Amino acid sequence: MSMPPKLKHIVFLRNPHEAPVWGGLEKLMVEYFERVDYSQCQVTLAVPQGWTDLFAEKLRAKNIPMQVVELPLDQREWFFPKRFAKIFLFLKKLKLSSVVFMQGWLFSFDLTYILAGFFVTLG
Repeated sequence: MSMPPKLKHIVFLRNPHEAPVWGGLEKLMVEYFERVDYSQCQVTLAVPQGWTDLFAEKLRAKNIPMQVVELPLDQREWFFPKRFAKIFLFLKKLKLSSVVFMQGWLFSFDLTYILAGFFVTLG
């Protein structure tokens, strides 16, 4: 008897800089998540402090089987090596196969996120 193949783990990152609000991109993300075949992959959403409960509630209301986790960064932390290490270790711990940046505006993700995602997923 063969083992079932391991599901790919896709992590979506959303990093808004404003207080938790439910707007257009958030609604679009939920519509997108409704169309994912969860029998074929594991999906996690990572959001900043203060956003986890809001997203978890909206996803639960739609019966979307996603885990919502909190990004490890304080937006005020700007020291590049420390930021990179936190993001890299966070993503590595999730054992992801792909990372998707849900960019609401040009500066949603800086180089620390992009490099960490690149190295954790091996490109």
